Amino acid sequence: MLLMLLFVAFTASVHEYAPPTRRIFSLLGLCLAVVAAAVLLIDYFIQVTVMQPSLKKGQLAGCAILTQYNPNGVFIALEELGCLLMTLALACLAPVFTQPTKVERTIRWLFVLSLATAVAARGIDPGDLFEVIVISTVWLTLIVAGPLVAVVLRRAATRSRRA
Repeated sequence: MLLMLLFVAFTASVHEYAPPTRRIFSLLGLCLAVVAAAVLLIDYFIQVTVMQPSLKKGQLAGCAILTQYNPNGVFIALEELGCLLMTLALACLAPVFTQPTKVERTIRWLFVLSLATAVAARGIDPGDLFEVIVISTVWLTLIVAGPLVAVVLRRAATRSRRA
């Protein structure tokens, strides 16, 4: 759940970095990040506070559609929606990185490739495999792109201090 809040902070940081002509893209990315985080926070919070205690107490009536182990369940659908929105938010951030440096070019490609992978995976039968692909894609993208974005933001901060 904390990672969802950090994802919003990440996109807000990119929005602050965005040049004025690209701020509409970063704002859209930030808005999508907020929606994705809200969907996933609700999903995870209900799983932890409702489902786990119910399962421990043996209160299983009506839980089949809610359990995370049901590939056609509500929680899987919410998780897929949240991760798809995350990849869309990242793709919206791609145009923000306009500098012709290797780092910014890599970030752009990672963000666009993340969305392309999620869209291509959507053609797969929804359920476990699609969920694994989309979740892995979004988190691997953030693991690789996070430090690269940090480098870009650090360089921008250093330049603005010198100016």
